[in-house]
Amino acid sequence: MKIELLYFGGCPGAPEALAAIKRVVAEAELEADVVPIDVGDAAHPGFSGSPTVLVDGEDPFPATRTDAISCRLYETPDGPRSFPNDAMLRTAIVNRIGA
Repeated sequence: MKIELLYFGGCPGAPEALAAIKRVVAEAELEADVVPIDVGDAAHPGFSGSPTVLVDGEDPFPATRTDAISCRLYETPDGPRSFPNDAMLRTAIVNRIGA
């Protein structure tokens, strides 16, 4: 499994998202390549704002794709946040394994 984190430098949610992804992968004892990708000033396939999580190339949190370098918000049980929480990531990753 490959998990990419697309972000731009200075994105406030990117470090938290990367930490959450690593935590979920470790807790679930999964074999996964976690690859952070700084998109810089250029659009990247699958980018929907920073941070965007791609699990095997697919965004488990569908959003409108954008060429703009902008922040992304996730609807969490605690309200809008700049990254998906651990439970959201766990569900997305485990669902991908079962697919």
